[in-house]
Amino acid sequence: MSGRQIIVGVDIVALSPQSSRQPRFAAVILDGNNVVERFSEISLRRLLRLLKAVKPSMIAVDNIYELAPNSKSLLKFIHLLPRRIKLVQVTGSPKTGFQSLEGLAAKHGIFSGGKLSPLQAAEAAARLASMGIGFEVCVYEEETRITVSRGRSVGSGGMSQARYQRSLQTLILRATREIESRLRAKGFDYDLVYRRTMHGLEGSTFIVYASRDKLHGVVRPAKGHDLRITITPVFKREIEFKPLSSIPPAKKHLHYLIVGVDPGMVTGLAALDLNGRLVLLTSGRGLSRGRISRILAEHGYPLVVASDVHPPPELVAKLGSMHDAVVYTPGRLLTTSEKQELVHEFCEKHDGVQVEDSHQRDALAAAIKAYNSFKSKLEQCEAHVRETGLKLPLDEIKALVVKGKSIREAITACHALRAEEPKPAPAPPPKPSSPEIGRLVQEVKSLEAEKSLLEEQVKLLQQKVSSLEEAIEQMRREERAELLKDREIYKAHHEMALLREQLQQLRIELETTRNELKNFKKLFHKAVKEGLIFLKPIRSLHPSSLSEAMEEFGLKSGDVLYVHDLSSAEPSAVEILSELKVQAIIAGNNPPPHVTDHLLSKGIPIISSSELEITWIHEIPAAPPEQLNQLISARKSTLEEKLRKRARENLLKLIEEYRRERMKEFQED
Repeated sequence: MSGRQIIVGVDIVALSPQSSRQPRFAAVILDGNNVVERFSEISLRRLLRLLKAVKPSMIAVDNIYELAPNSKSLLKFIHLLPRRIKLVQVTGSPKTGFQSLEGLAAKHGIFSGGKLSPLQAAEAAARLASMGIGFEVCVYEEETRITVSRGRSVGSGGMSQARYQRSLQTLILRATREIESRLRAKGFDYDLVYRRTMHGLEGSTFIVYASRDKLHGVVRPAKGHDLRITITPVFKREIEFKPLSSIPPAKKHLHYLIVGVDPGMVTGLAALDLNGRLVLLTSGRGLSRGRISRILAEHGYPLVVASDVHPPPELVAKLGSMHDAVVYTPGRLLTTSEKQELVHEFCEKHDGVQVEDSHQRDALAAAIKAYNSFKSKLEQCEAHVRETGLKLPLDEIKALVVKGKSIREAITACHALRAEEPKPAPAPPPKPSSPEIGRLVQEVKSLEAEKSLLEEQVKLLQQKVSSLEEAIEQMRREERAELLKDREIYKAHHEMALLREQLQQLRIELETTRNELKNFKKLFHKAVKEGLIFLKPIRSLHPSSLSEAMEEFGLKSGDVLYVHDLSSAEPSAVEILSELKVQAIIAGNNPPPHVTDHLLSKGIPIISSSELEITWIHEIPAAPPEQLNQLISARKSTLEEKLRKRARENLLKLIEEYRRERMKEFQED
């Protein structure tokens, strides 16, 4: 490693993290080759404060579990570290093995040998890390999850619940579009999963293929009353160790895969090899494109990425592009019965295959459909390679054919690559003796005659095979045509049954709508005839409910309000009604005394809904004017009398207090 950098070496002092007492640490700050400062004993909290102040490029330790007793606690510790600080374990990794810190320090000339004190161990760790010795502890994927959701539960009941829910869904849709626009503008690669509704989105999740640091200033977290945006880095399934100095990775043979994907909130994943054997079948909630790629990398190299729908979903297209794979989709949408039939036949041929859910079924059906479309070509590849008699990489030839090359071109390309490989020089054959030459010449002639005879037989057999293949292909075409015809008839009957059911449902809905319209007309004529006064409905006496009512009905002075729930009332809402000078409040339920007193103190009379003959017209209450005006007048008279009585009582109290004060002054004089 080159360049000057600040590294903090850390070693535990005396206690173990498993102890009930808080552990203490020795720390050394190394700037380039110079030790800037040493700390013989500090707490974990002070160590974190020191790291935030110094902002080193690395923290070097000989054992990461000195900082935390287990993996879960270690993840919390790393989450508390300032951004862009690497945690380095200098003594090795589980895959490469471990060496003692003393041995490494002596080997690289840092200390002469012997047991190191905590301060010496911390300095040794820092110096080893500065020399590029050790492994970086990696816990984060190059992925970040952005979740957009509502800030609180919608709850139950209330006249305006549906409208409030629609407003939240629209708000989530707007926030999702804004985040997507910012990510596109900055060129981030991402996947988007959402739950759509008629009026917007119920929620959405972005999986951005970048670290959390790179998103700073692009998307900000938010936690409001109605909307919540959370940004969380994606942890690896297990802690990985990345060498500080480059170590060439071990080469491994990759099998080519035909992959079926069923994207969604729960993603199904299936993979077959080029012989049609099942390699992978799984499903999981919230599987990102990066996670899918890592799962596939454990089993092979994706050659074909398939879907059961046409055109392919965005996730399938992006996976194909990532792996330079062929994207396969059927010519039309596969029905559920077709997918069930494909999977059922496959499971019968391959014992032990367990399909756990519909997502796995759809993914496996897509993979089987893709394999069947290439099966004939793959089998022809095997036959042509056998004919050549050469030892060629069959999977490589199949892969080239799937990607569009002809079988002859694929064989030629692989043969050319094989020819370029260096081969050991063959040993010179022993020279035969003179008596043997005649026998060998006769033997060669005999073999040549036998070869000619066999070549003729091969030609005849090839012609016979070609004839049989054509007959089989014709039978398959006829069978497919007949099967397709039966399926189309079944599909037409099924669609007809669905349409009849939908028609019946629409007739029921039409009849219901007609009855509602008839009832609405009656109520409207009654309202016009009797001159009913419409009341403005409010869910509750809270600022949010008042805002909704003002937006929908436009509250003004002299209005009569109908409050569904008067079990509580916020002072700010009551103050707004007082300033508006509403005439009265019709209570949908019996309010508690403190709410009644609060409203009466502001001069707002309350009338119980049971005292009025209320007519509901499409969720809007209306009341007879004469009855309503009488009740309002009566309540106002009662209210004025109560207020006058309360004023007299307050005045008498003031006079009495004044008299007591004067008497007290006279007695003192």
